[in-house]
Amino acid sequence: RRMKVYIYTRFSPRRNAALAESNQAQTDKCCEWLRIQFPEQRITACIYADEALSGKARDDVELLEDLIQDRPGLKGMLETLKSGDGDLVVVYDLDRLARDPFLGMAIIRAIRCRGAKLATANAGFIDLSDDGAELMCFIMWWGAKQERKKIGKRTSEAMKRHQDAGRRID
Repeated sequence: RRMKVYIYTRFSPRRNAALAESNQAQTDKCCEWLRIQFPEQRITACIYADEALSGKARDDVELLEDLIQDRPGLKGMLETLKSGDGDLVVVYDLDRLARDPFLGMAIIRAIRCRGAKLATANAGFIDLSDDGAELMCFIMWWGAKQERKKIGKRTSEAMKRHQDAGRRID
């Protein structure tokens, strides 16, 4: 039996994009991880990607379907998983799924309820039935959310300095 794997990537272009992991680079690393983990297994990989989209959650919505409305790759993957034929979801890193702990928990709950497992190319399998693993995911997403806030603040401050100095901001 072939194992069905769903690879999800998300990339937000920015000025230092050369230092970040593009969707293709994330996909390549996920595929390499799969080759190492399952050297003898025949795998069918379905790849879903969101380009130029944030992993943060909008504060004005509460349902998962509404939260992922702006992320067609993630939405498509979760809709396909509804059929119950997926074995494994692989992401490069947890922050590719979300940069908000509550959104992240809703996503892994959706993956678990559809009968699939979750793994990251960086850290391996995440036991979605283990409360401790869920807590670690929540803490990691909380840290990612705080980092996203710091980046936003630094960006705003830099833009203000440029404006105050009379420089044009594109």
